[in-house]
Amino acid sequence: MNVKVTDAGPCRKVLEVQAPPEAVAGEYDQTVRAFATMAKLPGFRPGKAPLTIVEKHYAKQIADEARDRLVPQFYHQALKEKGLKPVSIVDVKDVVFAKASGLAFHVTVDVAPEIKLPKYKGIPLKPEPVVVADEQVDGTVLRMRERLARFEPAAGRPAQASDLLRVDFDATVDGRPFAEVAPLEKALGEARDFLIYLGEPEFLPGFAKGLTGASAGDTRDLAVMFPADYQVKTLAGRQAQYRVTVKDLQQRVLPELTAEFLKHFEVETEQGLRERIRTQLLEHAQQSEDARQKDEVAKFLLEKTEFELPQSIVDRETQHTVRNMLQDISRRGASREQIVAQQEGIVNEATRNSTERVKLTYILERIADDETITASDEEVEERLKQMAAQYQIPVARLREDIEKRGSLENLRSEVQAQKTLTFLQKEAKVK
Repeated sequence: MNVKVTDAGPCRKVLEVQAPPEAVAGEYDQTVRAFATMAKLPGFRPGKAPLTIVEKHYAKQIADEARDRLVPQFYHQALKEKGLKPVSIVDVKDVVFAKASGLAFHVTVDVAPEIKLPKYKGIPLKPEPVVVADEQVDGTVLRMRERLARFEPAAGRPAQASDLLRVDFDATVDGRPFAEVAPLEKALGEARDFLIYLGEPEFLPGFAKGLTGASAGDTRDLAVMFPADYQVKTLAGRQAQYRVTVKDLQQRVLPELTAEFLKHFEVETEQGLRERIRTQLLEHAQQSEDARQKDEVAKFLLEKTEFELPQSIVDRETQHTVRNMLQDISRRGASREQIVAQQEGIVNEATRNSTERVKLTYILERIADDETITASDEEVEERLKQMAAQYQIPVARLREDIEKRGSLENLRSEVQAQKTLTFLQKEAKVK
């Protein structure tokens, strides 16, 4: 076998492989015999036709199958011979095969980059203080009370913020019934005994402000301007007129910090609740600070390390990122037209982020190799448990899903990368 390697750009190699007839004869003859066992030819019992007749009758099929088997074999031999470890196969072309002349083909591969690391021990870091103010604890207690609030009739006063109103309403657009303009959105144009909360999120723009101060029995006319990018095209950028009648209103009543309230959170005293909240907030703040420091380490490595990347890997990561971004935008209700309008910005952002992720991955892998940092089976299992708890699914099911996608090694690489960042964080020079 003859192998010639040429550079075809950053991290890209082209291998020209040639195998002589004697090198491919064994695989070719084996393919002929395989066809002979199944051949059904006139005048012969199935599988009993002579090899020469089978070879002549199925010449093209035999050559195609032998070629398809031989290309991967010689591709791997060529890589081993030249000491190349590809990260992706870009292209296989110019394949020529015949029993008499042998095999020849070109294969283009991307290989891992050559990296000259900066001095990565002693990266400058400036920690930020991790503190929890009393106001944060107070705010958390208030949100807990709001989640367990109840509503009761508010008699003798007009509506105010955080009230719950029961209303009837009808709407028109440019003097036409709402249902004619947006027939699929009838619920937005007419309702009876509809409950509206005068707070965030707002039912429709201007409703909370327009109904604040109204009393039971009042009727108010409200103008609602739908945004220009509203997902319902027939309403986008148009104004609707709403006639709203308030039938009754209820006020929100927050629970006091009684023993019954505290029982919901498995504590006996208000002080115990506040201490638990403070501990949880401190843990969260410490996690945020830890993540911030790791981001600083990553930023240092990206700025101080220059090398070319395998374009096929960047392209693959960019496609994955674009797909995720589009799904996220769609989930938030963006229309096809809005997505198309943002397309260039989406692709540019995805390309930038993907390039940085791929670059950081290679840097951390190289540091992990130099420092013999690995991810054990136990550490991968612990990460699986954390993910399963986050997604609220059984660990076994999550593991099965990941294994089906062939992503278990990717998860191991992520664990290794986090361990490497933790190592660099501990080795940092703290200002």
